[in-house]
Amino acid sequence: AGATWDLGPWELVLDTDGHQYQGIHHLRPGKAYRVCARTINAEGISEWSENSTAFYTEPAPPDPVAEVNVEDTSSTSFEISWEVPYGHGESVTEYWVQWCAEENFRVVKELKVPASETTAVCDGLTPGTTGFARVAAANKCGYGAFGPPVDADMKDDVPQCPQRPRAIEVGPIHAKLSWMLPYDCGEKITHFWIRYSETETDGRSERERDKGEFLVVGRKHSCILAPMLSEREYTFEIA
Repeated sequence: AGATWDLGPWELVLDTDGHQYQGIHHLRPGKAYRVCARTINAEGISEWSENSTAFYTEPAPPDPVAEVNVEDTSSTSFEISWEVPYGHGESVTEYWVQWCAEENFRVVKELKVPASETTAVCDGLTPGTTGFARVAAANKCGYGAFGPPVDADMKDDVPQCPQRPRAIEVGPIHAKLSWMLPYDCGEKITHFWIRYSETETDGRSERERDKGEFLVVGRKHSCILAPMLSEREYTFEIA
């Protein structure tokens, strides 16, 4: 590939050997170039000169990693792959992967990946949410800029475990329980199971102790268990 620059009328600039020179900008780092020239006056355009000897621009950090793809997702992780970016005159030596649950990448997890690999697993995410990831490449000149982020929707999962319920009201044959609503992990909570069991405080055998289960339909955070046996000590579990 090549390019042609029309420099237009320009002021004569001489180096210490009396040669005329002009800067050429926007070349790519780490590339070999040859240059030729021709001149224009009122009578027309000259032929092209012979090519100069080859020269190399200095290397620079790699291009951003722009080609990132989501390969697989679970409820808490996703796998990404990417294409090797242009190294600007030096081979890529390492990749820097960042991922998070917010597109602004304010709080991130990160991983360094050797140049021999172009995949990574981004984990530790929450079911039913969206994760974001981006990749930067490094060479001997340092790290290039991060490429544009990709996003992946985490699969739904079973709800998180509720915290232990509390008895907020107790009567002779009933108890009112309350609990914090757990995160639903992407799917609406449909019901809770309450399990109650009498403790061994009064010395009764396992077979004699009162126990049972109670179904609470809907996304509720309290219920009343009744009837229960009076003057008994109970423990409660919820799922």
